[in-house]
Amino acid sequence: GARLVPMRPAPGAPGRGTLVIAPDAQAYLVLDLPEPPRGKAYEAWIIRGGEPARAGLAPARAGIVTVRLEQPLRPGDITAVTLEIAAGVDRPTEDPILVGPS
Repeated sequence: GARLVPMRPAPGAPGRGTLVIAPDAQAYLVLDLPEPPRGKAYEAWIIRGGEPARAGLAPARAGIVTVRLEQPLRPGDITAVTLEIAAGVDRPTEDPILVGPS
């Protein structure tokens, strides 16, 4: 009963991802990405009204990982993934490598 929404990779970006919205409205990103460089991590974002909000960090390993989004999604929100420092950041410092609607 979950809804699956494919994410679009940026041109030349490695990997792929899917936004999964469970029947209880909890959302997850299922990502298949290469291992991030040392000291880096993939960070998930929810972009609402043009403003990004932190939504979670992916485990720092290669292959398929799941990120439970820390914030609820609303109609019109955009999800994105960027490569950031391992501790995460308050605002994206890089262009998204994956983007998807909700």
